Amino acid sequence: MSHPPSSPMHPRLNTVVTAKASGFSLVEVIVAIVIGAIASVLLFQFMGGNMARVLTPLARIDQSYRLTAVMENISAHYKNLLLTDATPLATLDTDIQNGNVSTNTPYFGEYTPTATQYIEFAGGVESSCSVNCRILRVDLERGEHRITALFTN
Repeated sequence: MSHPPSSPMHPRLNTVVTAKASGFSLVEVIVAIVIGAIASVLLFQFMGGNMARVLTPLARIDQSYRLTAVMENISAHYKNLLLTDATPLATLDTDIQNGNVSTNTPYFGEYTPTATQYIEFAGGVESSCSVNCRILRVDLERGEHRITALFTN
């Protein structure tokens, strides 16, 4: 017995004709979620480490700029002392030792004075000076940064 060509069991096809399903199966959705999770973890590990390393140089640059600003404040103060003070180097030396405390006047900013000493140059070589000194060497530090300036009468 032969089936008509429009019946579900057509002899030439020997298959059952069914409606095609649309959408994703549950297995396909789970596989996509797992792949997405793995990719996001890898991306976070790669980008997270780099983002933390980017901030370190920025913090160093900030410290350097702040220390430079402190030295500029000290230089401006010294220019004023040259005009108004009888012993500007001695006054500057005292002000530098106390100028990193915000309640003191003058306040130059945050720093640590690592050395302030009177020096002289003899034959191009720096040496300590104890009498009639005309050069004050100032070394300041902030974090990893250090700056040195020479102030003269």
